[in-house]
Amino acid sequence: MYVWEHYIDIAILTVPAPYAQSTAEYLVQSGIKYIWNFTPAVLDVPDDVQVWNENIMGNFLQFTYDMK
Repeated sequence: MYVWEHYIDIAILTVPAPYAQSTAEYLVQSGIKYIWNFTPAVLDVPDDVQVWNENIMGNFLQFTYDMK
């Protein structure tokens, strides 16, 4: 499998929210151990998989607030 052959262990998840969980499951089945999640979905993954959630809207609002 490509992921194992190329020692890939992190994925950036940027899909529409309704597809986030199924895509995360596919990534985990492929051997991904770290998911950088840019979707608003809360992912249910095994304990050995780490998820880092990004809140783009929250970050944008904080950025624009600091501009004042």
